[in-house]
Amino acid sequence: MYHLNYIFIKDVEQFLEIQRQKNGKDIFNYAFFSGKDFIIPSVEIKCFSPLKKKYYMLKTSAQTIKVSLVDVKNLLDEKDSYPTTAFDWEDLLPYLNSFLFMLAGFIIAKLDLIQYLKKSQKQKDPMHQKIKESKDEKTLLRVLLSSTSPKYRPFIQQLEDSIYENRKCDLLKIKASLLEQ
Repeated sequence: MYHLNYIFIKDVEQFLEIQRQKNGKDIFNYAFFSGKDFIIPSVEIKCFSPLKKKYYMLKTSAQTIKVSLVDVKNLLDEKDSYPTTAFDWEDLLPYLNSFLFMLAGFIIAKLDLIQYLKKSQKQKDPMHQKIKESKDEKTLLRVLLSSTSPKYRPFIQQLEDSIYENRKCDLLKIKASLLEQ
């Protein structure tokens, strides 16, 4: 922390800004505001040298500042150079619209409406269609043998008995039982 001796100068406003640098040094910026000429008096600063391990004095010379009046009309623009509002929402709308459009696309991609509609429709088993189209025991037996599903084994046995051992079976009843599964 710095201990700065504030120098009072009559009819002069003083401003001090300290800028901290990355290299560890500080820059002191002073500003003076006055309507007439003034003198910045000489300043003595007591310092310590760590290398020499002794104190010494720094002294600045007095500075005379001459103030000249400037025509205010030459300083002001016809139009204000600073914004009249702190924030304008209309400037943000294109970015907001782009963000909402991108978000909507992301949501639609995640929903995948076409896949949802396909899943909602009942998937027809191709085996059911083949069972319906079979006209006799042999055709139905070929259809059932083409499948590796164990659920068709009892029906395959009934059809084989009907074909090879001349046992009677009701083809319509077997088809109805197969279509219920």
